[in-house]
Amino acid sequence: MTVFNNFNGLCTNPKIINSNYDDGGFLYTCYKQDTASIVWTSYSAPSIIDGTIKEKYSGEVGNITRYDLTYMFPTEGRGYAIVNGFLSNTQSTLSQWVVLANFITNDGQTKGTFVIFSQSTETSAIKSIPRCNIAYQLYGYSCILYIESTEKTFINIDFTSKGAVLNSQMFNVSQLNNNNQLYDVRNLWKGGECFVITEQLDQNVRGYVYSNDGIYNNTWNLPDTYTYTSKIFGIFPDNTVWAIATGSSIAANQWITVYSTALTTYSTVQGDTGYGSYSILSTVPERNAVIKPGLDQITIAYVMSNIEPSTGYITISQKNPNGIGNDFVRTKIPASSSPSGTTNNANNVTINGSLVTVKLEDYIFDRGNATYVVKIDDDFVEVNGQNLIGGSWQVSTEPGSGKNEPGIIILLTPDGTKNYLEIKKKDDVKTYVNGLSDEISRALAIEKGRIFIPYERYQYNRNTREDQILLRVDVKDTNMPDQPSSNALRNSLDKAVLSKGTSSIPIGPYTESLDSTYGSPESPHLWQRYRYILIGVIIGLFLLILFALIARKKFQGGRNFFTIVVFPLILVDFVLDIIVLAVHGRDLKWFFICGWVFFLVPILFNIIISWFLIDYQLNHSKPTEHWWKENPRTALGFTLLSCIDLEALNVVSSRCAGYNALNARFTEKGRKRVLISILFITFIEDVPQLIIYALYQKYIVITEIIPILVLSSSCIILLFKIISFIYLMFIYKPHRTLTSTVDKIDDTNSDTASVETGGGGAPTSETTARRQAGVTELGNIGRSSETRTDDDNNDNEIKAEKAGLTKGGFLAGDIYGEKSQTSKQTTEEKIVEEDSSEEETFEEKEIKYTEEQQETGEQEETTTTTTTYITEDVSGDTTEINPNTGISSSQSEVTETVTTEDGDTTTTITKTFY
Repeated sequence: MTVFNNFNGLCTNPKIINSNYDDGGFLYTCYKQDTASIVWTSYSAPSIIDGTIKEKYSGEVGNITRYDLTYMFPTEGRGYAIVNGFLSNTQSTLSQWVVLANFITNDGQTKGTFVIFSQSTETSAIKSIPRCNIAYQLYGYSCILYIESTEKTFINIDFTSKGAVLNSQMFNVSQLNNNNQLYDVRNLWKGGECFVITEQLDQNVRGYVYSNDGIYNNTWNLPDTYTYTSKIFGIFPDNTVWAIATGSSIAANQWITVYSTALTTYSTVQGDTGYGSYSILSTVPERNAVIKPGLDQITIAYVMSNIEPSTGYITISQKNPNGIGNDFVRTKIPASSSPSGTTNNANNVTINGSLVTVKLEDYIFDRGNATYVVKIDDDFVEVNGQNLIGGSWQVSTEPGSGKNEPGIIILLTPDGTKNYLEIKKKDDVKTYVNGLSDEISRALAIEKGRIFIPYERYQYNRNTREDQILLRVDVKDTNMPDQPSSNALRNSLDKAVLSKGTSSIPIGPYTESLDSTYGSPESPHLWQRYRYILIGVIIGLFLLILFALIARKKFQGGRNFFTIVVFPLILVDFVLDIIVLAVHGRDLKWFFICGWVFFLVPILFNIIISWFLIDYQLNHSKPTEHWWKENPRTALGFTLLSCIDLEALNVVSSRCAGYNALNARFTEKGRKRVLISILFITFIEDVPQLIIYALYQKYIVITEIIPILVLSSSCIILLFKIISFIYLMFIYKPHRTLTSTVDKIDDTNSDTASVETGGGGAPTSETTARRQAGVTELGNIGRSSETRTDDDNNDNEIKAEKAGLTKGGFLAGDIYGEKSQTSKQTTEEKIVEEDSSEEETFEEKEIKYTEEQQETGEQEETTTTTTTYITEDVSGDTTEINPNTGISSSQSEVTETVTTEDGDTTTTITKTFY
């Protein structure tokens, strides 16, 4: 029991101020009205052994004329500060409101008195000092003054331990009005203040967050379904707000605590780099870094130079993996070994300008797959006598047990494997591997803890007839001179297992299950073993990208990158899938089954879907059918490849590097059907395979290059497929030579009338002949671009002319009866593209002369001739647009009918656009 000093019974307004540190203790104060002073006594924290509290220092701070304008708070240097205001009346000057600051240091000294604020009384008066605290947004301290004037005004003052005022900002809290009143101001732990206001109507309290500069941010966001009239609330160091709720739905003897995390991300720290401190610029290791066990040094870079050690510590703790109880403190290193902070602690802390280096023993980060918290106290270092705000961050260690640990592989006998696999509960598996670790430690005569076996990792040995599993054994290094090194332990264990029965193994039931024919070889070093393969893969990718750039330079309109880079990766991934399942399929039972299921089933879907897609294109796209006939080997090859992956259909329509053999010219609807089909296959093939390969890497013991490559390729291909689908479906606009706007239409209904009037469908590419209403039509689909035909010289020859063409021809046909000069013009679009060894030309495709039909009568004779012709443009010009209809066309049919009656000639021209 501790009895506090009652200061001879003269104490009024006693108050206790707790330190910010667990080992800092507390300050007990009392106000003495007769002397207008505050007397204080500092006490230690309770002893961890017997819980006793010891008195440390005592003293007195005078000139406290207004105790109601006094605020006391703990400082970052394990000391305390007393801030008080009063009205100064002197004959030489006008009356002023003055605020003073006094400091009590950790060693019991009193520093001050410093004037941090003064203002004339003519316009305002200090109503209260509702809050003072450490200025977490910068450094030093912040105080809030509540000024009574025509408006309810607040002033924030930032100052240092030497009394220097850094900033002074006046602002208003808009939520504070005549219908409510200020109840409290609570500081936030990353800068800013929470103003708590009581509503006069229901006595409920609400919190409003403002920065130190008076900028409003948010409310504290406690649920509005409750009221908080009990006025019991607080703010945790992570800015989580808690409060005791009240309301009609809550029983009288029931307490409900509610929380709000709305402010956990709020910070006004200037230049915050994630450490919660203005002063810390960076660290090594950095925040959330994954480090190797055995790290022996930490470096902190500060914003300011001329850093000096102060009275604080740097603490490294290992987080409790169970989440229950306190973290395990691994070390606590002071910045200096003396209270004055003039020397470093046994050279563990070295300061050079703005860099602080802390040397560590390698046992501190000795646990693999663990999380550690590095915490720097707010008084760890200082600049010009002012402590700098510290910070904290987390780092994690890689799986393993220490440095120099590539690992050991051990093999269980068939009986040992059976016993291991029959264990179903996770805790029982841990018991098994811990027992095996202890027996190996005893057999090798080393301390416990140096042998670690990950219980969740095992794989089957594919070279044995019976099921036998491999386990990984990690060996931690040691600094003890009488203990063997990790390398020596690996060699010793290997020899002991190979000599099982004559060596120290077996030493118990667990080591009895070790297979003596396998020994305990070292885990392979991936880079040393496969570095040439990895270098070759990198070179191969570089060459593919280079070829893609060359193809793009040759023809930018093609989908070159996908065809040259991505599709070969897909084929390589297919081969790797087969290899990894054939070679490593037995490593894990579930991997073999799942791997083949998600390998073969998508192939079956590919075969079915590709058949439907190709059939659709051939029946709906005339250019695709023509391409199929002109490039049968290419078509067959990529049809087979589409059974592996439907992306092959994108390749044949890519026109990579301008090659016509890869220009199947799908219709727009057909192209999108291919994309949707690829997306469907992606979700039943690529996504499951990626998950399977990732889980395989998580659970296997021996790391091999093929599974790593197939996992990498799966990630890359899945990413490319998703990006490709989004781009080709919603963004990409195909080059004019890559798609077909002409569908293949069946006109078997012999709707000649509609053809003559331009309303019928396009005839097929084969020559067609029909007889309807006395008209015989013979024709073929072709192409031209803005072709003009004339028979100006009446020689029964019609010439096709087009500017800029390399080669032209004549379209001719006899016209019986009186000659009639005609002039006609057609606008057509290229639909078929042919290869030429020399150059692409404009050719006359075919001229068909139709039969003549003559009807005789007594006084009239009528002769009708229909000439249908087509032309072809392979120059690659842009598709023309019909100026009358605005419809883009890629083929046209022109029919000329000449009828002669009694010497009179009538000429009818019918144009059909598609």
